[in-house]
Amino acid sequence: MWINLSAYGNHAELDDIILNKGKLWLDSGLMFGAGGEGFWRINVACPRSVLLTGLNRLAECIAQYYSSIKGNL
Repeated sequence: MWINLSAYGNHAELDDIILNKGKLWLDSGLMFGAGGEGFWRINVACPRSVLLTGLNRLAECIAQYYSSIKGNL
C-alpha cells in the first residue's frame, strides 16, 4: 500500500521522523525515482493487530511533527 504524506512536510525530515520517532521501517518512494517523493510504501501483509499498531504509531509521529512545524510557520 502506498501512502502520500507530501502535504505534511519535507521528505527527508518525514523519513527521519517515521524511522526514529515512529520506529517504523517503511520503503521511501524515492527509491523508485523522483516521482516517489512524498510517498512511502507500507506492507500490509501482517496480522491486523500489527498493522493497527503501526498505523497508529505512524499517525501519532506525523501529527506531532506536523503540529511542531505548523507552529513554526
